[in-house]
Amino acid sequence: MKLMRCLDQMKMHMGSVSSAVSRTIQKGFYGYTRKLQTVKDVVAALKKEDGELTATDQEAADELANCFQKIFYKTGQ
Repeated sequence: MKLMRCLDQMKMHMGSVSSAVSRTIQKGFYGYTRKLQTVKDVVAALKKEDGELTATDQEAADELANCFQKIFYKTGQ
């Protein structure tokens, strides 16, 4: 609903733009929003404390968990 309202406002501000230009703008806008919604499957390699890079997604997740545990702590401890 918000997306359609945004497109309507764009059309209103653009005035009398040809339909071909309007379609091009809409395609670009939808392509941009689709790209933002794409989920990436691969986790980037992280450098461990010993200087080596993580080889698997699980190692990267474990390394992030260790890092967060050092920074954040539960109250009452």
